[in-house]
Amino acid sequence: MNRRDAIKNATLLLGGVLSASAISGVMAGCKAEPKLNWTPKFCTADEASTLEALVDRIIPKTDTPEL
Repeated sequence: MNRRDAIKNATLLLGGVLSASAISGVMAGCKAEPKLNWTPKFCTADEASTLEALVDRIIPKTDTPEL
């Protein structure tokens, strides 16, 4: 093995280690909240609850992770 291959392999190894730790840190910070607390601005509280029920009916909850 020559010096060029050794440097290339060391760089790939170091890049893989740093990328894995950065990706795991980003993914650890991503947490889906089960319920969003929001105040309706354009409708009443009753209309907001009706809208929330309608949206839950159109887009049902699944076991797949949210993005």
